[in-house]
Amino acid sequence: MAYERSPYTMQYDVRGLLADINVQGQLRVIRTILAEQQLDSILVSLGIHSFTFPEVGLSRGLDDRSIWSFCQEHRFALLTENRNHDGPDSLHAASTEMLLPTTVPVATIAKKSTFDASAVYARRVAFDLAELLFSLRFEQRYWGIPRVYLPFPVRS
Repeated sequence: MAYERSPYTMQYDVRGLLADINVQGQLRVIRTILAEQQLDSILVSLGIHSFTFPEVGLSRGLDDRSIWSFCQEHRFALLTENRNHDGPDSLHAASTEMLLPTTVPVATIAKKSTFDASAVYARRVAFDLAELLFSLRFEQRYWGIPRVYLPFPVRS
């Protein structure tokens, strides 16, 4: 699929999801889970697509600040694993220093090893990710939050 920049000018607009280089395999699993439930076609009909680095022309070794800035400019939620790197170009530094009310959040798989080992956990992550993307399109609930952990905490 060819990547094109969004023509939208709305402040609260999400074009999709960009999978960080370290969750490419998990994105394939998520795509499969969402396709099984036809959620992928609903997201696509809303103009919300999922992309990998090669699909948008990003290099594998790009620093986190540049990745985060790219996602904000092109209105992508970044999907990544739970990692904390300190430093001026870390994802944490970029997402907190440059936070605005219209910031698209980083979607973080809380436990990547559990995702890889448990189909139930992977399904929860996939469904909660779809809910996050739907919410970003139709609500303002997650805008301006630096990071959203997946799956969502279990509700009682």
